[in-house]
Order: sequence, then C-alpha cells, then structure tokens
Amino acid sequence: MGTLTLVNHEKEVTLYHLYKHKATVKTNETVNPDDLDSVYEVAYKAAVQSGFHPCGYDLLNPQVKTIDKNVHEVIWISAVHCD
Repeated sequence: MGTLTLVNHEKEVTLYHLYKHKATVKTNETVNPDDLDSVYEVAYKAAVQSGFHPCGYDLLNPQVKTIDKNVHEVIWISAVHCD
C-alpha cells in the first residue's frame, strides 16, 4: 500500500467508551476489501491521520468500502480515551 490522503473524518460515540469512525480516503492503489491485511493497513493509516493512533486508541473491526477506483470509505471502532 502506498500513500493515503485523508479527505474526511467523522466520529460518533457508540457506547460509553467507544467511537465509531468513518473516513473517506484517497489512495494511489486500489484496495481489495476482501484482503484483511490491506484493510488493516488502510484503516491504520486513516486512524493515524485522523489523530486516533491505534497504539493508544486501538483499532477494532476495520472495514473498507470502495467508492471510486482509488477512493474508499473506511470504518473502524476505537476507544474514546487513550489512557
């Protein structure tokens, strides 16, 4: 996976201590939503660029939906706090 540009990021509280994130990203490669390694890599990069680094906030249930050739919607769950 090459470069990733964060276009948009939204989050909502799903439970007391969890956020559900939805991000739109542009990549320089096509991402296969069925390849778990690619999905985690794209979600990881989106989380870092949106300020919710997985090392602190965790990265749960990542999903990638292709919107256009190199534009994807990334959905994941994280902790609200990184304590």
